[in-house]
Amino acid sequence: MNILLDKEYSKKVALLAYPIVLGMISRTIMSLVDAAMVGRLGAVELAAVGLGGHISMLTVYSFGVFNIGIQALISRRFGEGNKDMCGYIVNNIFVFITIIGLSGSILGYFFGPGILYLLADDPAVYSVGKSYVAIRFIEFLSFTVIGIYRGFFDGIGNTKVYMRAMIVMNGLNIVLNYMLIFGNFGFPRLEVPGAAIGSMLSSYAGAFVMIFHSLDKKTRIEYGLYKKLSNDLSIIKKLYTLNFPEMTRVFLSYGGFLIFLKILGMIS
Repeated sequence: MNILLDKEYSKKVALLAYPIVLGMISRTIMSLVDAAMVGRLGAVELAAVGLGGHISMLTVYSFGVFNIGIQALISRRFGEGNKDMCGYIVNNIFVFITIIGLSGSILGYFFGPGILYLLADDPAVYSVGKSYVAIRFIEFLSFTVIGIYRGFFDGIGNTKVYMRAMIVMNGLNIVLNYMLIFGNFGFPRLEVPGAAIGSMLSSYAGAFVMIFHSLDKKTRIEYGLYKKLSNDLSIIKKLYTLNFPEMTRVFLSYGGFLIFLKILGMIS
C-alpha cells in the first residue's frame, strides 16, 4: 500500500492543530500549578483541591463541550461559503447556552459542596474543600461562553483565538494563585479558597479574551455576529444531537474517576 504525503495539506493541518494542542497543554499546566502550590499547604488541602476540582470538572466540562457541536455546525457552513449562516448559528445559541451556564453557576455554588460531602470520608477534607467547590462552580458560565466562541473560531479555522485565551488563563492563574494562596504582594492569605478564586477569575479572563476577538469589527460584520439574538429551536436541537454523546463520555469519564477517588478515601 502506497501512502502519499501531501506536504501542503499536512502544513495546513499542522497550522490549524498546533494552537489547539498548545491550548490543551496550557490547561494541563494550569492544573499542575494549582496542585503544586496548594500542596505546599498540606496533605488535607491538596486532597480537598484534588477532589473538589474533579467534582467541578465533572459538571463544568460535561456541559462545556458545546464547542464540539458548534464547530461541526459552523465548519460545514464555512466550507459552503455561507458566512452569514455561521453568525446566525452563534446568534441563535448564545442566549440558550448562556442561560445554561448561569444556571449551572448558581446551582453549583449552592449544591456543589453537598456532592463533596458525599464523596469526602475525611471531615477535615470536607471542611477545607467546601468553599473551594462552591467557588469553582462559578466557572460554569465562563466555560460555556468559552465553548461558544471556541466552536465558532475553530469552525472558521482561526484556532489561535482559543490558544491565546488559554495562555492568558494559565498565566493569570499562576499570578493570582501566588498572591491569593500565600498572601503575597499585600493580598490576604486565603489558602485553598484563594486557589479557587484565582482559577475562577482566570477562567472569566479567558472568556473575555474570546469575546473581545468576536467583537472585532471585521469579524463581526463579515459573519453577522450579534445582528439579532434569538432561539431557533432547529439549531438548538441539532446542537444537542451532536453534543450529547461527548457530554455523556466526559460525564462518565470524570464520574468514574470520582468513584475511584471515593474508594481510595475509604481506604485512607
